[in-house]
Amino acid sequence: FARFVSGLGEGGLVMVHPGHVDEVLAGRDPVLAPREAEFRFLSGPELEPVLRAANVHLR
Repeated sequence: FARFVSGLGEGGLVMVHPGHVDEVLAGRDPVLAPREAEFRFLSGPELEPVLRAANVHLR
């Protein structure tokens, strides 16, 4: 994630697809582990320092 935001220009956009895996999602989507990893990162304490270091502000 740090790699993505460090190169963002003004008005840049990063798309993520975080989620919790349940039986419904497991039956529909083969990309399960990355969704849970994204959710953990985006909801955890690691996000703020990465955004600050890249001078990125969420709107």
